[in-house]
Amino acid sequence: QELADRGFFVAELDNRGGSGRGQAFAAPIAGQLGKIELEDQLAGLDWLTKHAPIDPARVAIYGHSYGGFMAALGMFDAPDRFKAGVSGSPVTDFRLYDTGYTERFLGAPNDDAAGYDGTDVVKNAANLRGRFFLVHNLMDENVHFDNAARLIDALVAADKPFDLLVLPGERHGYRDPKTKEYVYRRIATFLADALAP
Repeated sequence: QELADRGFFVAELDNRGGSGRGQAFAAPIAGQLGKIELEDQLAGLDWLTKHAPIDPARVAIYGHSYGGFMAALGMFDAPDRFKAGVSGSPVTDFRLYDTGYTERFLGAPNDDAAGYDGTDVVKNAANLRGRFFLVHNLMDENVHFDNAARLIDALVAADKPFDLLVLPGERHGYRDPKTKEYVYRRIATFLADALAP
């Protein structure tokens, strides 16, 4: 809402693989987390640029957790489509994530190494062209900070500038209302600057 209040056109695209729509909607992502979802996000962006009053040269992608994974993926695998991205608490390699979730889609790492390799957003971090803001909490009990650390190392190794916000006392979801307000204000300010004409 804060972004909309500042004049941003905000759209939430529900790609295949999401919950609440049945097995046929979720099944396409099996064995290839990120691939179908990014295709759907880009198809949605194509539709929006034809039917909504937005400038295709001033588009950002933003998400938290799995959405943070998607934001990083969009910035690195489709760098010509997004001028800016905000990636909050992203999974950067599903080898580092909860096996109870991951193995439903990819099986065990030893059984599908290629599927797991495909989820590693770090390998394409050098493709970054737009402005990128990474937010992660050190006490994150769901997406461990190792994910962000790998990405930070890759961006530094590729000599890519990026913005970083680390919150030492926060978990996966913000517990302190003041922290939540601060983070969302920082994101809105970052996007306003990054997408300025």
